[in-house]
Amino acid sequence: MRLLYLLLLLFQVTLPLAAEPVSACGGALTFTLPKEFTPLSAEEIGLKFPPIRPPQLAYGNASRSVTIAINHTDSKLRPGQLVEFGSFMKKAVGVRMTVTEDQIVNIGETRWIRLVGVAKAIDQPIHNEMLITSLQDRALMINLNSTVQDYPKYEKALEALKLSLKTSP
Repeated sequence: MRLLYLLLLLFQVTLPLAAEPVSACGGALTFTLPKEFTPLSAEEIGLKFPPIRPPQLAYGNASRSVTIAINHTDSKLRPGQLVEFGSFMKKAVGVRMTVTEDQIVNIGETRWIRLVGVAKAIDQPIHNEMLITSLQDRALMINLNSTVQDYPKYEKALEALKLSLKTSP
């Protein structure tokens, strides 16, 4: 009986790590999405994200307490401009969140700006991680957002998603 309980517990803990492959940006971006995540509707995107520049795509867990938002912007960004753009973005997002990490990282063969911090929402703090790179000489922004309370449960699944990111010209 204990073995069955342990197996069920292990299955429940690892369930968010199961993944579905996703392609975006006309196939120039691929990644694996946690299995329980589903696309947000246009209405959900309108309610959850600022109306000025909402993401083109967003996915979330069932309760929508954890979301992944993707926006391939019209902002020009060449690979050699990442450091400068990262400094600009740190100042820009610093208005909304306290940035605790800011660095350039390699994920696969792509260099990314990585900004991590905590933002205040209406009812609770939000763990926010932004990944930004140049894709087709335009800024590609991926936001991984989670309530601080739910972040520990989804941290491994979000890390697996980040490690799966692949871009192609």
